[in-house]
Amino acid sequence: MIKTVRVPYHLCGDDRQALFAVQPGIPITEALDSAHSLLDVAETLVLHGNGAKGPRQAQLNHACHFLISAAKATLQACIEGEGPSEEAA
Repeated sequence: MIKTVRVPYHLCGDDRQALFAVQPGIPITEALDSAHSLLDVAETLVLHGNGAKGPRQAQLNHACHFLISAAKATLQACIEGEGPSEEAA
């Protein structure tokens, strides 16, 4: 079974270190299900936050950015976990 590799994300601080990381060894089907859930929540926030202004809009934007970053890192961990394609080998 194909599993994820470690993929750090959410850079912070002056030296831009990754605060979080997708963990290695997660079955890809489970990781993809989690990525789907993260994107679903981000989509819901966008739909419910439509028309928000000021600080609320900034909070929603930050939350969506974080959720999408986590989902992207999860997808990257799945893709890298598959290794090189047979065509590349």
